[in-house]
Amino acid sequence: MEEDGESTKATKPPPPSAVLLIERDSLVREGLRALLSVWGFEVRSGADPSEALADPAGDMVPTVAILSTPGGDAAIGVEWIAALRLGYGGLPIILAADESRGTLGLPGCVHVGWPVKAAQLRSAVTEITTANRA
Repeated sequence: MEEDGESTKATKPPPPSAVLLIERDSLVREGLRALLSVWGFEVRSGADPSEALADPAGDMVPTVAILSTPGGDAAIGVEWIAALRLGYGGLPIILAADESRGTLGLPGCVHVGWPVKAAQLRSAVTEITTANRA
């Protein structure tokens, strides 16, 4: 095994990305939290932006936020996005909603269908977190 710094850096896995998850339904939230954890993400979660930001995940700084709106309601998603922008500015956001009309003009916001499909969510989260590492 080589001892130089470059070889060591190349073999280390990247640090986990942090996800801020907002979902009102506690069962869905815990399911998504477990899924994201299995995929290697640190997760801070809550039923709304205030609760998620108060999650005792310490000083974890999220790389991306996932907003899964009740009943796929995009209007609530837009309210939640505004609340997150106050605290995190340009934090990339994935909005899981039936429609994306209210988010089409918002920079840094990606729409996935609701109900959330695991493969679509994983693809969106991976794409955003990989882009943020570059």
